[in-house]
Amino acid sequence: MSNLLNTIIPKKEMQEFKEYFFLLSKSGIKFILRNDLFAVFSQYCSEQKKNTKFFKESGIRKFIEKIPEMFFRNEYVYIKHRYAVAKYRFYRLGMESEYMEEIGIADYIDIKETNAFENNSGYNENKLRIDLVPFYDYSPSIRDTRHIGNGIKFLNQYMASSIFQEPEKWEQKIFEFIRLCRLDTREILINGSYFKDITELKQELPGIIEWLKGKSASTTYEEIKLKLKKHGIEAGWGNTVKKIVEKMQLFMDLLNEPQSTLLADFISSIPMISKIAIISPHGWFAQENVLGRPDTGGQVIYILDQVKALEKFLTRELRETGIDDVVPRIIILTRLIPNADTTSCNRRLEKVFHTENCWILRVPFKDADGRILDDWISRFHIWPYLDRYTEDSKRELVSEFAGNPHLIIGNYSDGNLVATL
Repeated sequence: MSNLLNTIIPKKEMQEFKEYFFLLSKSGIKFILRNDLFAVFSQYCSEQKKNTKFFKESGIRKFIEKIPEMFFRNEYVYIKHRYAVAKYRFYRLGMESEYMEEIGIADYIDIKETNAFENNSGYNENKLRIDLVPFYDYSPSIRDTRHIGNGIKFLNQYMASSIFQEPEKWEQKIFEFIRLCRLDTREILINGSYFKDITELKQELPGIIEWLKGKSASTTYEEIKLKLKKHGIEAGWGNTVKKIVEKMQLFMDLLNEPQSTLLADFISSIPMISKIAIISPHGWFAQENVLGRPDTGGQVIYILDQVKALEKFLTRELRETGIDDVVPRIIILTRLIPNADTTSCNRRLEKVFHTENCWILRVPFKDADGRILDDWISRFHIWPYLDRYTEDSKRELVSEFAGNPHLIIGNYSDGNLVATL
């Protein structure tokens, strides 16, 4: 097997490469991430008085730029190498930094897990293995990297194409979707008991549209609500005849000539969000006496401004769809600190100033024995508590919302971990 190192690192830099990896091996870091790689490379270049061009343009620099992680084990260095967008290779490099070969992803993961957990008393070599391939048999997969970051657009194109190719199947799926649409506990768009299938809805809508066109465009939904309900039409299409007709026509156009833009416009116009949880567990989160404290600053101001703007936006959007009896509820989930000093961080629930239904919900951190942590701790030390905090917070949020939130927004890495869990 050929030495892959010769194809990646220029021959003239091989000695520097060995010296650099020797310095890495002495760092004492178990798992080395890209930031660590650059920090040690900067140290090496400084100690060896390398010029700026070497630091910025050398083959070593270009190689480590594409390494998100690596680790040392026994006589080898194991490297994850991102050689192209969303594509990885895995290498094993001898400790003498003279020979490198490619290994499989399964081998890399096995060695990584062994390295991470072998000193753990609960370590078990009988690993859980999950085959995710069947999942991808039933969903579209992005193969062109240009679509990365544009997942919604990609899915809309896929769905529109599917509607065109199999109209009966996918029209029925769209019907099932809108038939099950709820905002809190109320039906929106259509009465699911009135319409049995998409055929009935397609037959009914043209007549309703023609009847509506006979009304003034400014006629409100409230004025025609009873008539529409008799024909199985619920709130959510619009607050005026003009908006109702436009949205119904958009829906008919989507069925008759499916396009990704029509699908995106229709789906995005459906009022499905009124409960939002915003997660921000670190720092001192309150409305007074917190700015300037450790780990506390811009995110407090930003999130408070965000919830006020979101409440106004959601209220306006709901009213424009003809729903005026639902009040959006936004909850900022953060940490409760019993020893709160002069702040309100020891209060479980606090209303956000100048809002109608926005709240700060605080849940305490607990240690492994279930004891509440009374004092503030740095954002760098909160990670061991986040799993339990997530479970405790879930119960609190479900209770406050009287159900699940419709949207969860995480802030920073700790907030996004809790939001994801």
